[in-house]
Amino acid sequence: MAVPSHSSLGTAGILIERPALWAVAIPALYLFAAPVEELLYRGIVQGRLRPYLETSGVVLVSGVAFALMHSLTYLFSSGPIAYTVVSTGLFGLVWALVYERTENLVVTAVNHAMFWTVPFSLFLPSV
Repeated sequence: MAVPSHSSLGTAGILIERPALWAVAIPALYLFAAPVEELLYRGIVQGRLRPYLETSGVVLVSGVAFALMHSLTYLFSSGPIAYTVVSTGLFGLVWALVYERTENLVVTAVNHAMFWTVPFSLFLPSV
């Protein structure tokens, strides 16, 4: 059995192609990967920036750092790096702002994991 390729739908696409992976992916994404990323970027990075920057600066720096970190994973793939930087940057900004308002990592971590596992584009009308 071959390892699934990174499809155009990302993690959601792989899970659609290989439903048996749900048993491993869901716990891993929701209980480990997303919480760890959110702890790092929202908890640690934003927490360290807060004494030096206003809310807008904290959100901007955290979102940009989040985008740059994710773009590194795409440097060696054939995927569109510009799309990755923009999309992860936008979501990084949103999650940074949500964390600033709620001070709750669970909210951002669950939403982050949902971004990986729910193909939201399927809910949009096709044009």
